[in-house]
Amino acid sequence: MGKPTYDRPTLLADTEKGIEDWLYMFATSFFKGIPTDLVGDICTEVQQKLYPVLFKDENWYADYKRLRIVAHK
Repeated sequence: MGKPTYDRPTLLADTEKGIEDWLYMFATSFFKGIPTDLVGDICTEVQQKLYPVLFKDENWYADYKRLRIVAHK
């Protein structure tokens, strides 16, 4: 049947702020209760920490995982 999950690295459009942009689009709920002026600093720090893992060939990549589901009747 194969692996139940597999990697699906996805190129992010902005080569400078790819992870920061992703966080603003998909993770704003994580920042509820945090002062707005700190959110930008947090996003910048997250991007810096992810640089060694998700910045490849001069581009940012999201490390999505694809799930494989098989149903039997």
